[in-house]
Amino acid sequence: MKRFIKNGYLFLILFIIVISKNYVLSFFARMPDVNIKDAYIQSLEDEIEEIKLIENTSYKDEFYYGKVIYQNPYKKGFISIVASSEKVKKGDLVLSDSVLIGVINKVDKKTAEVKTIYAEDFVLPVRINNCYGILENDTIEGIDKYCPVGESDEVYTSDLSQFNEKILIGTISKVIKDKNGISDTYVLKPMKNFSNLNYLIIIGGN
Repeated sequence: MKRFIKNGYLFLILFIIVISKNYVLSFFARMPDVNIKDAYIQSLEDEIEEIKLIENTSYKDEFYYGKVIYQNPYKKGFISIVASSEKVKKGDLVLSDSVLIGVINKVDKKTAEVKTIYAEDFVLPVRINNCYGILENDTIEGIDKYCPVGESDEVYTSDLSQFNEKILIGTISKVIKDKNGISDTYVLKPMKNFSNLNYLIIIGGN
């Protein structure tokens, strides 16, 4: 019974933290006491440590954990997170449920900014079947016209990059034919819904 009550209290505390995080963050800009923000970030880091104990994830590259703390509705394509390691650096891949959502854009002491594939200046080498191209925002270009690429084909991170992983990004939703027959343009349909992001995995490159 005591164990049941204890677990109930832990669940209640975590529930309150999650529900109140946006409310707390809304006051950071107006609060001069930075210790309040640091304490909140520390609580998120503690949550990350708990998640690490139950995660069963394996990658060839070194990887870390992160948690979303803010999605700015006025800055489309960017997300603020707290990371589990100070080794996180600009350019690292960011995943949710094993699906790529973006890359690390900049790093602070305890937080980092993620540039998602919805950002206007997002650029990443990708692979479709055995063909290579460049993902820019939500379109893919530069694929050889003789490559067998079509709708519903899966899009992955390129194995020619600094990363050893093959990370799913999404699928081809539309093919825009080039009038000159040089190189078609492919529209990406992301695999992940970005509205409910929470815990993330950050993969470091070589």
